[in-house]
Amino acid sequence: MIAKMRTYNGCRRDCQRSGLEIDCFWDCSVWETRGQVLGFFPVGANPSRTAINAETGDVWVANRDSANITKLDINGNHLKTCFTGAGPRGVAIEENGDVWVGNCGAGTVIKLSGDDSDCTSLATVHTGGCPYGLAIDSSNNIWVANTDLNSIQKINTKTLAITSYPAPHIYGITVDPYDNVWAGDGMGGTGSGFYKLPAGAAPGSSPLHFNVGRNIVGLTTDIYGHIWGGSYYGNSLVGVNQSGALLLDIPSLGVDAHGAVGDSYGQVWVVNNQSGDTRVIDALSLNSVGFFCASDINNDSICNDSNTYTYSDMTGLNRAMLLRSGNWTSNIIDGGYPDQHWGRIEWQEIIPSSKQIIEVLVRADNDSAILTNKSWITASDWNALPLEQRRGQYLQIKVKMRTRERDISPVLWGLQINCD
Repeated sequence: MIAKMRTYNGCRRDCQRSGLEIDCFWDCSVWETRGQVLGFFPVGANPSRTAINAETGDVWVANRDSANITKLDINGNHLKTCFTGAGPRGVAIEENGDVWVGNCGAGTVIKLSGDDSDCTSLATVHTGGCPYGLAIDSSNNIWVANTDLNSIQKINTKTLAITSYPAPHIYGITVDPYDNVWAGDGMGGTGSGFYKLPAGAAPGSSPLHFNVGRNIVGLTTDIYGHIWGGSYYGNSLVGVNQSGALLLDIPSLGVDAHGAVGDSYGQVWVVNNQSGDTRVIDALSLNSVGFFCASDINNDSICNDSNTYTYSDMTGLNRAMLLRSGNWTSNIIDGGYPDQHWGRIEWQEIIPSSKQIIEVLVRADNDSAILTNKSWITASDWNALPLEQRRGQYLQIKVKMRTRERDISPVLWGLQINCD
């Protein structure tokens, strides 16, 4: 069973599937509040990691005791469950939506299709040891916290080559907005803290180590580039800046603090395993925001009906800050009469490098209700169609942009639709 919890006050977020495309939108007819539990959803046995694709709202859950992974949509509807291997733990979603899973009991990291039905294994990497935590960087590499081998491992997703870096007592792992890799030193005691492997570090080099006197297990980055970790020995949430200087060390207000995660509103959440609750702080002011129950399955106001446990990218923020993307969808355009002929779709653009992408999509139909469920086609395919096939009273356009470089964005302007 997994719980879905709202991270801030606002309109409900929803997504609609149209063929291979997924359109997400805000539904302001439903208002949700920070800390509100929106539902509990069955998955496999002993779910222990979650990863979110913020572009689509889809959720991947690794189930360690049933040796599989479950994919849900944004509303908790089951899409598929796939066998992974023994003891799946870490989960990371790559740029195209395919998912990587670390099998702690098998010493492997596998790749599965990101679609809604195919469970074919697309790749298997033999890491050895226990690939315990996974994260992705802006170049689509998968980073592994391998607890048995006391190492950080990088998997090149194109060649499947492994590069290793020593990291004794490693636990959780994340990649910050600058492509630095951070990991937790989970041993505990006065020498424990955070590892930082700077972007572009030489193969085999030792990461920096910042001592905070706490064992750091699940960890995350926030929108400001600070790093946060849960510490179950100290039942605390610990934050450091890019230089490793301590920002905050506060009680988690629960028992057995494990996972920590940032959200898009600049907040950080720490999940308490044995007490089933979570504390939230503002990552900029460092003030407390709230304390919420995450496990009241019986709706009896008892916050220990089940334990709460997760690492990985459980809000989707880490991936979203590295593989930055945005969609714009036009209102439905009424051509005035059935079978309106539409001409070419044209625009101007600047794409600074191969790390930026612009894609323009279009769809048309005589029925506006059917249009919203119709598959999109690329504007280049649309422009290549004979005029007789480019028609429909209603037309809609979507622009998708992506960049893998911080503060560098593609630019589009002058979008127009010609009418014939």
